Amino acid sequence: MRSRITLEINFYRKNEASVSMKSTASGGMYNYGKILLFSSYCLRQMHNLGRIKETSELASQLIQIGQNKAFLANEILFDHVTKIPYKGYDGKKRFIAELEFDSNRSKFLLHPKGFGLLGEGVNYYAPLSILLLLKHLSESLIDSTNYLDALALTSEKCAQAFIENRITHSAQLNLPIEITQVAIESTSAIGQYKEPENEERTNIPSITEPPIFPIDDLEPKSMCQACGQKTPTKFVNFNQQIGAIVMRFRSRVEGNLCAVCIEKYFWEFTVKTLLFGWWGFISFFVTPFVILGNFGNYVGTRGFRKHTNGVGTVATGYKTIFWGISGFLVIFLGWIFFPQSPSQATYSANPIPTKRSITLPSATPKVIPTKRSVQNLNISPTNTPKLCSMWYEIDAKDKGKFVCAKGTVVNTYSSSGENPIFYIRFSEKSTALRLVATSGYYYPEILGKCVMARGKVDVFENVPYINVTEELLKCP
Repeated sequence: MRSRITLEINFYRKNEASVSMKSTASGGMYNYGKILLFSSYCLRQMHNLGRIKETSELASQLIQIGQNKAFLANEILFDHVTKIPYKGYDGKKRFIAELEFDSNRSKFLLHPKGFGLLGEGVNYYAPLSILLLLKHLSESLIDSTNYLDALALTSEKCAQAFIENRITHSAQLNLPIEITQVAIESTSAIGQYKEPENEERTNIPSITEPPIFPIDDLEPKSMCQACGQKTPTKFVNFNQQIGAIVMRFRSRVEGNLCAVCIEKYFWEFTVKTLLFGWWGFISFFVTPFVILGNFGNYVGTRGFRKHTNGVGTVATGYKTIFWGISGFLVIFLGWIFFPQSPSQATYSANPIPTKRSITLPSATPKVIPTKRSVQNLNISPTNTPKLCSMWYEIDAKDKGKFVCAKGTVVNTYSSSGENPIFYIRFSEKSTALRLVATSGYYYPEILGKCVMARGKVDVFENVPYINVTEELLKCP
């Protein structure tokens, strides 16, 4: 039967905090749970903080305590904060921890509250909360000498694990139990350990037995190091990064995992990194490599996962989020790089020919020429319209009208591509009326001459133009 301990540390001020615990365990099991709670809490906080100055200083203090338990009564170690009774309401900053355990395995959860997205003040409060918990537990074990010795030794071994860089995401599944049991065995507290008589004992190993997850003693592919199930496994390494402007929070799971845990950690770590990994200068450049590394490890397990039952039943929510984000990015990038439909007209307002084909809405000419290469057409002087407006009298407001326009040509140019377009301009002003010949023909030697054309006024990006579908005429 598993027991539970709930811990809550409330900081009402920087120098004032309360520590409260609730448990379903009793007797020796409760004392064992207290030491296991401290090792789990200490290792998790030190892993979350990373290798910073505050964590290194904390490790030095914990080693001193382990070498001489008299330091537990030294108020100098706790002079930064005063432990007070619970005030009946939550503090501004607080840590909530939950531990489920029996004599051979445990599950630990930690919830920081009140630190915001940037983790404001966590570097100060997290190390202090470890010392507060240590003080609270030492006071509760003052009458159990062996357990008090085990608590002091546990603090030293947690510090050594940090210094030796052994606190990883996967190691936290078994390291707290390993440290706790070694400390209890070394201080002879195991002689005091007895489970409550009213609890059912069904094949529960004694605490004198080796830890349930002695990684070095197991065959690499016989047990999942994440969930503890005896099933085929494969070695993987997944990373998670959360950027917080001026800080980075990193997590890693590394070891021999089953197919279900591979699915779980890949999607969870990758989606969280994709959403929250970019928020910081360094994080912005590191995040792509983290995501690519996760994908590389995941793809490498494709054959292994394909032949394992149960895959696809986990991480469904993270998959939905991932594919939703991917779909949005595809649409967004498509809108950025392809803002116009293929049938929409595009052209350059500059006289320099563009490097790609320019298409405009085509109009059906009265006489359709045969398909042939670009030729010269002479300007016809016949059929001069009686009423013809000057080019500057026609603007975008005349869109849709059938008009005759004339003016002196100041510039001509052609687009490149299989279907070149010939442009005739009456002014260098970008929004002035121009004539466009989309039939593949061009008109030589018209610069400085007055020409006229009839047709329907169309507008593209506020620029009026007439598609020359009839003959280009000389002005009378």
